[in-house]
Amino acid sequence: MDKKILVAYATYYGTTREVAETIAKTITEHGYEVEVISAREARDVSRYGAVIVGSAIRGG
Repeated sequence: MDKKILVAYATYYGTTREVAETIAKTITEHGYEVEVISAREARDVSRYGAVIVGSAIRGG
């Protein structure tokens, strides 16, 4: 895969961001370039070869 991988997250208390960073670290260790950003900041995802999205859950 030539393009970067995007790991986008939405979080209330920061836990989902921590998980996103852990996922990115693991992917990076396998030789890929990864960018981690808030889902609110993610606009044009066409420049990424893959997109992973994580979100917070409440009450369950």
